[in-house]
Amino acid sequence: IMNGGKLTIVSILDSLRASSIGAADGQAGYLQINGATLSLDVDNTASNRIITVADTATIDIPTAGTSFTANNQVQGDGYLVKDGLGQFNFSYPGLNNFKGLIIRGGTVAQGVWNSTFCKTGGPVSMEGGIIALAANSSMSTTPNYNYVTTIKEGTENTLKGSFRSNFNGTLLGKGTLTFVSGGIRCYLNADCSQFAGLLKSSGSEFLINSGASDMSKLTLQPLAANVVTPSASELKIGNLISEATDCVVKGTTCSVGYNNEDGTYAGTLTCTNLNKYGVGTWELTSTGNTSNINIYNGTLKMRNFSGVTTTKSMVVRSGATLSGRGSTQSILLYKGATIAAGINESSVGTITATGNFIGYGGATLHVKAFGTSNDRYAVGGTFRLTGDTIRIVPQTGSSYAVGDEMTIFNVTGTFYA
Repeated sequence: IMNGGKLTIVSILDSLRASSIGAADGQAGYLQINGATLSLDVDNTASNRIITVADTATIDIPTAGTSFTANNQVQGDGYLVKDGLGQFNFSYPGLNNFKGLIIRGGTVAQGVWNSTFCKTGGPVSMEGGIIALAANSSMSTTPNYNYVTTIKEGTENTLKGSFRSNFNGTLLGKGTLTFVSGGIRCYLNADCSQFAGLLKSSGSEFLINSGASDMSKLTLQPLAANVVTPSASELKIGNLISEATDCVVKGTTCSVGYNNEDGTYAGTLTCTNLNKYGVGTWELTSTGNTSNINIYNGTLKMRNFSGVTTTKSMVVRSGATLSGRGSTQSILLYKGATIAAGINESSVGTITATGNFIGYGGATLHVKAFGTSNDRYAVGGTFRLTGDTIRIVPQTGSSYAVGDEMTIFNVTGTFYA
C-alpha cells in the first residue's frame, strides 16, 4: 500500500510469486496506489494482481521500448496517471472501473479488444502520449473507445485505431491530436464540436460518422495520402489545411472557415459542394478539384500555374472575396461580391476563367495598377458584367491622365456588353 511518495521496483510478477512487492495473492486491496507513484524499472513484464487507485495514482514506465501489462482489473475512485516513455497495457477483458485516465508520456494500449481505459464515459486527459486500440479484423471483437477525451493545449498526442474500431464519446481541448486510422472500418463518431485544437488525420481513410460532423472549432489537417470520407450530408470544419498534395476530401458538402483562421490547402476536393465561411483567408493551391465552390465570407485565394482550381463553378457571394492568380472553370459574381487578382497588394496578377465570367450586378472588380502593369482578367467562355463596378487603384508612384489606356480584360470567348 503506497500512501505517498515514489516507489521504484525492478520486478512485478503474478500473485503468489515473489517480486519487488512481495508474493501476496491477487485479490483487491493488496496493491494500492493512493496519491503515490509506482515506477517500474523493468523490461517487459505482466501481472495478474488487481490494482486499486485512489486520489491521483501514477504508474511510471520510464524506459522507451519497455512495457507493463495489467492482466487483472484496475479499479478505485481515483485517477490513474501514466508517465514515462514506456507502454502500459490494459489486458483485463472487461471494465477497468476507476475514475479517469491521464496520459503524460509513452503509450497506453488495449491488450484485448474489450478492456476499457477507465469507466465507460469517464474522463481521459491526453497530455503528451499515445492511446492504441487492440488490433483486430473481426466484427464480433470490435474495440469501442467511449470517453470524454481532453487534448491538453501545447501537447502532441496520438489515437491509433485498429482495422475495425469505433471512437465515440466527446473530444475537448486545444492541443494537437493525430488520428491514425487502422483500416477501412475505423470510424470517428465522437462529438468534436467543442474541440478547438489541431486534428491531424493519418492512414488510408479517415471515416467520419454523423456524430462527428460538427468540427467547426478545430483545424483539420489530412496528412499524406489520407482520404477524408464523411457520412453526413454536411461536414463543418473550422479550418482545413494540408501541405500534402495527395490527400483528398470527399463527401456531399464540406463547409470550412468557421474558426476565422487563415489556412492553405494543397490537396484535392471531390466533395460535391465546398462552402467557404468565416472572415479568414483560405488559399487553394491544388488543381483538378471537382467541387462547386461557394464563397460566403472572407477571402478564398486561388494559386496555380496550370490546370484549373475546380472543374465546376466558383460562386462569390455578398461580402466575400475571390483573389489570387491562376485559372478556374467559371466565375459567378453576385451583388456585394469582390474579385481581386494578385497574390498580395504589392504585385499584379491574372485570374483566368476558362469557362464563363459573369457578374450579376453590384459586384466589384478590383484592379491594382503599377505604371504600365495592372491586374487582369482572362475569359475563355461567356463574359458579361451587368451594373458591376471596376475599381482601378493606382499604387504608390503611379499616376494616370485622361486618355491613358489600360487593358483589363482578355476575352477569347463571347463578350456581352
